Amino acid sequence: MSLINSLRWTIRKGLWNAIARRKYLATVPKDVTTVAAARSAVNLIPLNDVYPAIPIADIRIAEQVPADEARVKEERKMAFLARLSTFFSPMQDGRPPVSTDPHQAVDEAYGTRHRQAALRQAAALEVAPRRPLQPPALPPELQGTPDLGMLALRGPYAGYLRKASKRTGTFEWNLESLSSYSHHGDLYAPWAQVLFKAGSGHASLQAVHIQCELGSIDPGHAHWPLAVRIALCAATTHTALVRHWTWTHLIGGESFSAATRNHLSPDHPLCRLLWPHMVGTHASNRLAILGQLVPEGDFEAIYSLTYSGLCQLFSKAGQDFNLGEATPKRMPGIAACSTAACRCRPTPTAGGSFRSCWRMPNDTCVCTIGMTRWRRINRSGIG
Repeated sequence: MSLINSLRWTIRKGLWNAIARRKYLATVPKDVTTVAAARSAVNLIPLNDVYPAIPIADIRIAEQVPADEARVKEERKMAFLARLSTFFSPMQDGRPPVSTDPHQAVDEAYGTRHRQAALRQAAALEVAPRRPLQPPALPPELQGTPDLGMLALRGPYAGYLRKASKRTGTFEWNLESLSSYSHHGDLYAPWAQVLFKAGSGHASLQAVHIQCELGSIDPGHAHWPLAVRIALCAATTHTALVRHWTWTHLIGGESFSAATRNHLSPDHPLCRLLWPHMVGTHASNRLAILGQLVPEGDFEAIYSLTYSGLCQLFSKAGQDFNLGEATPKRMPGIAACSTAACRCRPTPTAGGSFRSCWRMPNDTCVCTIGMTRWRRINRSGIG
């Protein structure tokens, strides 16, 4: 890398790191214990009526952010930063790849000044400082070639499993619909259809066939590891963009908050119960839209789909909204989660039930794993 490019990167990285620290230090806790007494009705209108540059009409958001949530200065800052990123992006072509050592990668991204800022903020708020940021531990099922059969039974991907045919013990992930949306030409299309068969004792699943851009791939094929990663990229893309961002935040959150504000009085017991969980919804969605959903925003930079493809996917998600799709269905033929380290041992029932993986003797299900960043698959691997 030339001296000029190195200097550009130093300036670029320094500027955006300084912006991140200033934003963090300017953040103060919001009081969510008091329900706003004076409030106006929330009117939901098409998203592109609020943001004409975003061609999405099938999702409705608040026409105006409620006065008790309004963060006008923050919205203006986000709009400015969105414009700044279009001509002075925090990314730069030609940089070396991120280190494969997670400790080194985190230390490089989350440096001394970031840690000092976190300590100053904790002292200012008189709270205990957060523990030092540590690299996330890679779950066993994601090490090496990911175990799609294990992922299909637990965590965020379990809701995609469906019976594939009338034959006992055959199931599938069908994410072929993602092939309808345009993607960047140097990346693989993030769609796949995966066929699973029940293992011994019907207590586990094994991926036995993948249909994707590479063609029809079976275990043992030279492209099987890459096909597995493309399938996981497809599932993560749909989970993050459709079920999480669109269905939970934009549709579920906006509608839930509007209904509570419009139909429950401030002193209604249910309103008082729900208030801490929904206050700030409209304002935070606005800030996220300005940083992620605008042209050349985070979504376009992170995911394999083009901006046009992303907007078409969001529009279709708005038309097809069905929160029940994210709930694992009862699937005859599978007894229970078979993970050796799993403590959530469901009571076996006739035919078995995937829903039983959520029936816990304790408060926390150790089988629920965090989302991973298998989002962009380029033609040389992961990018």
